[in-house]
Amino acid sequence: MFDLFNEILQTMRTNKLRTILTGIAVAWGIFMLIVLLGFAKGVRTAFEDSPMGQTSNVLQLWSGRTSMPFNGLGAGRTIPVRERDMKALRHDIVDNVSAVSGVLEGNTVVMRSDSSSISSTYSGVYPIMQREEQLRVTNGRFINDRDVNDASKVVVL
Repeated sequence: MFDLFNEILQTMRTNKLRTILTGIAVAWGIFMLIVLLGFAKGVRTAFEDSPMGQTSNVLQLWSGRTSMPFNGLGAGRTIPVRERDMKALRHDIVDNVSAVSGVLEGNTVVMRSDSSSISSTYSGVYPIMQREEQLRVTNGRFINDRDVNDASKVVVL
């Protein structure tokens, strides 16, 4: 065993540049491993904290705009989220999806109260999303099915 350590020290003394470069390479590799593992943990945490990471087996339908003309209709037309589309999806894929919800994404608006204002985009969702995304309302209540059925004008800030 002593001879092995003696041989290692002898090799390190005779090949100083190779020993230093190997040490730098090993240190750099360990540093990069720590940095990459830190990034991976950060991305995982960010995803789990986002609305997409909190829900599983939830299908969200988003409205959008077409990019190409089709069948005589121009490009840039709006594709709305329809209740019948969500019902059809709920019926067809019951086994794989726990909830289906439409999401209406709005443009930036200025919202004002007596004491403050904020400029932000808004999203419209169905009541099922409060349970699926674990949304918490600190004051008042969230939108419920009765609000949807009665087409009530309700907002949650």
